[in-house]
Amino acid sequence: MTLTHRNLVALVASALIACALMSCKSQQSIAIADTSPPVVSVAADASVPIKKATPTEVADRWNKAHDKHDVRALRDLYARHVEFYGQVLTNEECVARKKAAFEKSPDYAQSIKELTTRSVDAGAASMTVVRFTKTSTIGGKSTDYKGVLFIDGAGLVTYESDDLTNANLDKLTAAASTWCTDQSEPSADSVPTSTIMAPYKISSLEAKTRASRSKHFQDLLATAPNDFIYIDIIGCPTKCDRAKRECGYELRVANHSNIGNDSILLDWLYVDAVDGTMWWNDTTGPRSEALP
Repeated sequence: MTLTHRNLVALVASALIACALMSCKSQQSIAIADTSPPVVSVAADASVPIKKATPTEVADRWNKAHDKHDVRALRDLYARHVEFYGQVLTNEECVARKKAAFEKSPDYAQSIKELTTRSVDAGAASMTVVRFTKTSTIGGKSTDYKGVLFIDGAGLVTYESDDLTNANLDKLTAAASTWCTDQSEPSADSVPTSTIMAPYKISSLEAKTRASRSKHFQDLLATAPNDFIYIDIIGCPTKCDRAKRECGYELRVANHSNIGNDSILLDWLYVDAVDGTMWWNDTTGPRSEALP
């Protein structure tokens, strides 16, 4: 069939109209798709901030852990090292003592009241001092103590004591130069005694006696078998930081053979007053020996 000029024009017009309609639908579809709200992806492991416990809350958890004999809770509350009633203990040592105390007194109960807090600004070591009245009950008998905790910026307990213990430690410090020696007779040398004061477990007399039997001291004697080599008690312990070797007796080893002249210092010894380990220094550094 032959297309006339009129038919050809009509055919082209129809095609243009059809194309225009298809284009409108396509644009409308695109417009609708573009108006969809964007999808916001949320990470499944997004962390949620955890509110840090206040010093008052930490003290309350500490008290409840004692009342419930919860050693796991105490382990989480104590810092890596704790100054514990005059001694510096590790977290594990501190928790072990609490566990032993609970086993010894299974009916132990505790409560606290009259709690106050005071912030101490010490830069990176800033902490809060928490004071309270602690009521300890054993065998139906209750006793009140004025307790104190130091809580660091991470919410961990770094210090635990009470006013009664601190008063006893102050008395011990005041008598530091004499409590482990006999002062009844004037003497140029300190005379050791059998007195033992908590938290120490051996006396100055035992420390000196065991040190004199040590291999290290016997080696010193062997260097001058005909001389009078003697151990003097020089210092009595006043605190108990075993990590720093500040929980024992200071002993002086000297040669007293020159009568009328000053003795000759040979060595300094330190005997741990808790486990009896003896320490000294030589050219290689600190050395130790478990005393017999």
